[in-house]
Amino acid sequence: MVGFQRRFDAEFLRLRRHLAECGPPTRLRIESRDPVPAETSAQWGMGFVLRNSCCHDVDMLNWLFPEAEIHFMVGTTSPETSAINLRGEIRHASGSDRAIPATTATTAFEIDYCKAHPSYVQRVVVDGRCFGYDYAPPYPEGPEGATGAAGTTGAAGAAGAAGAAGQQERGGVGVGAVGGGCAALYAQAYKAEFAEFHAQIQRLRSDGRGGGRSATEVQEEIERQRAQVASYVRSFSLLEDAARCLGL
Repeated sequence: MVGFQRRFDAEFLRLRRHLAECGPPTRLRIESRDPVPAETSAQWGMGFVLRNSCCHDVDMLNWLFPEAEIHFMVGTTSPETSAINLRGEIRHASGSDRAIPATTATTAFEIDYCKAHPSYVQRVVVDGRCFGYDYAPPYPEGPEGATGAAGTTGAAGAAGAAGAAGQQERGGVGVGAVGGGCAALYAQAYKAEFAEFHAQIQRLRSDGRGGGRSATEVQEEIERQRAQVASYVRSFSLLEDAARCLGL
């Protein structure tokens, strides 16, 4: 199991349904802001920031367009804020991508990531339409107070507010805030991811092991899981493409 929890988040699942209905956009921007200090880049290098944090943004490209060609063309970094900017093109070969309608269009994309930011942002802008989350301190108290990019989402919870004191101490940049806020924001997504992992294990149990499933059903589940693993492997491969584009 790989912790790309955004694949299981209701807001980004809504985005995926939007693409399935409307087709590929002309422009797509993935924006992430973390209110955490940027010293990680000084300690571990920008390659660590890309593979440990910005990996979710790269995976989002793969997950939204699983069979399109994704090309990174321009990349810049700024160690002072652990910032990464990647721009490129998504090429949709006609009929090759089952996630979106058949087309020969291209999508210009941008990934814009940084730390040391006063608010917590994870959103995708598709031809001007926004999906995702944007929280500015003080963080809301309780699960009904979180305002997302597309409206009230009810996801941040009190855990985000628990880190507000840490933000004040660090001049608006606190580890506790983003750690608690992220855990609360994606609580349901993490639960869904673990539930799916457990269900996959159960679906692999054949009659001989007490699971009540035929050999054909087990084989079908194996093929589904192979496809999922291949998707994760592609995300890691795209990360290395991004690293080369950034010169990391």
